[in-house]
Amino acid sequence: MKNYTARTGKVDAARSDAAEKLYAERVQQAIANKSRQKALANVSESEMNAAMQARGASNYRQGTAAGADKQAKNVEPYYAALDGLEGKYPAKTSDPMTNLTQRAGLVVKTLSDLKKRIG
Repeated sequence: MKNYTARTGKVDAARSDAAEKLYAERVQQAIANKSRQKALANVSESEMNAAMQARGASNYRQGTAAGADKQAKNVEPYYAALDGLEGKYPAKTSDPMTNLTQRAGLVVKTLSDLKKRIG
């Protein structure tokens, strides 16, 4: 841990074009080799369930708690976009499907457009 934290330039290296190329190559290799399927061939349903019962809940809680601040920061633009829709929804109609497509469609389009803008 100490050596890892003392080393600088990790983020720049991870963001580099070379790192992205290597990642894509390795993913393609794994797909071609069916690595995930081969590894799962040796796992039974009962083993998977036992692992989830033994570690799943506590690992999930710890992981989500550790990332809560980052998650909140990342989701904030989406909350703001939804808040910005206030007063912009089309009037409700008597047809539930029209309401769904017009009103929910506005939400989906707003969030999708934001995702495209911010990545």
